[in-house]
Amino acid sequence: MENCAHCHKPLLKNARFCHHCGARLEEAKKISAGPQEIANRFFVLLKQMVREEQDESSYEKYLQRFRESEFSQSFDTRMEQLAQNPGSLDETLEEMCDFFMIRHCRDLHVNPIPEIILRYQQTDPAKTDLYHMMMDYLQFSEEADTVYSNLLDMPVDKLRNASQAFLFPQKNERIFFICDLSLLGSCKEGFAMTEKALYWKAPLEKPRAVFYANLEEIAREKEWIRINGYFFNARKTLNIRMLKLLRKLRRY
Repeated sequence: MENCAHCHKPLLKNARFCHHCGARLEEAKKISAGPQEIANRFFVLLKQMVREEQDESSYEKYLQRFRESEFSQSFDTRMEQLAQNPGSLDETLEEMCDFFMIRHCRDLHVNPIPEIILRYQQTDPAKTDLYHMMMDYLQFSEEADTVYSNLLDMPVDKLRNASQAFLFPQKNERIFFICDLSLLGSCKEGFAMTEKALYWKAPLEKPRAVFYANLEEIAREKEWIRINGYFFNARKTLNIRMLKLLRKLRRY
């Protein structure tokens, strides 16, 4: 998905203008290849990621760490290289922000981000094991929730509850896991991920499903996230990791 060159928000498919800032499509897709413009976009993205994933009030600390780190020493050279060969510029800048925050700012984080996700930078989707990538991003071992990755070992009543409440895969769609978020462990609420889509059910909400190919809006709001306008909430730290995973899947 392309981003608007003016406000850097995702452009909707087949849109004639950016629905965030109103820029016409020709202007919204126009990318300035100058190194200073690319550097500006990096810092806009960095601030956005700090705001959504960590604590916006700590952005100045991240900037100070940038100035003090080895990362800054090669930054100008990297901007010159991107100006000459931008390629997938938005994806490259996002990966640079991830690398900087994970490798150089771990002690500044209020929400830990697993370093293992860096292994998926610049990878070929066709050669990536989606199941392992999901597990590396979500780090269920750090959470108290029950996750079933082998449905043969899952209690039949809980699998039935999930199938009736929110998990409605297509025929032959491979299910990677089901995460139970119900208070009593009934699996009537929670989420599941397959090779094609995310399925979930939140308390007092309708069951939802979004195919990775149709991901558009992925944004944090307070302690939860919105996916294509739908409310999603697991736990705060898991929400942040899901945010990053879905953005990765959107690029895939």
